[in-house]
Amino acid sequence: MIAFIQLVGQIQGPFREITRYIPIIVNSITACDRLMELQETPAEPEGDAIRLHTGGIRINNVTYAYDTHRTILHQLNFDFPIGSITAIQGETGAGKTTLIRLILALVKPQDGSLEIYDNRGESYAVSPQTRCNLVYVPQGNTIFSGTIRDNLLLGNPSATEEQMLEALRTACAEFAIERGLDAACGELGAGLSEGQAQRISIARALLRDGCILLLDEPCCETDASSSWTKLPAPWTTRPSRNCCTGFSNGQTAARQSSSSHIVRPSSTTAPNS
Repeated sequence: MIAFIQLVGQIQGPFREITRYIPIIVNSITACDRLMELQETPAEPEGDAIRLHTGGIRINNVTYAYDTHRTILHQLNFDFPIGSITAIQGETGAGKTTLIRLILALVKPQDGSLEIYDNRGESYAVSPQTRCNLVYVPQGNTIFSGTIRDNLLLGNPSATEEQMLEALRTACAEFAIERGLDAACGELGAGLSEGQAQRISIARALLRDGCILLLDEPCCETDASSSWTKLPAPWTTRPSRNCCTGFSNGQTAARQSSSSHIVRPSSTTAPNS
């Protein structure tokens, strides 16, 4: 009986070891699939960057649908003037993020066009070459492991300490100033709350030298005391800059300044207010 038990143990041992490798194998297969997907992604057209000192966005009869049964934007017309603050308001799935992706030239509309223009009357079709004029803060956490200073310098490697502190104040991230720029933060903001990580991401964006700031759900992880109106206003202190923000509820957008507009992506012509 003892010999039988020992033999059974010798047989079960290798099978138990095999089961430990199953999660590793599954993760490896998933990683390979992602690498294959990246390799199959068509390359964007190359060309010299088109950099503007001032920037506005004009949308002309844009229609976009993910499939034949789901039209997100239908013949949308709107002008984001230079130096303006625009709040894009709509429920989840209304097309706020889709509109930002169109402005970033990450997707192309099925009909209509988008163009970026300056105060000299020059305009260019939105493309990867015009993306250098845009500063984008996406939804979610985009903090990397390192220090707060390291994360801010990703926005502008030549930024001075005073510029970084000013960006943190503008983004309502005084907590980072109290901790110090050399305070450590983990991957995806480990050691920070979601709201704190989002504020640092916004401060990093404010350091970039773009003329158009795009904020996708900038208040989704922050408390009500951190009013969003504190964010775009300093950005537009320079007349050459404007700000486009995406919100999911009207209460937040209602806090906008009098120079702002509300855009509902599902409407044909976006109304001003």
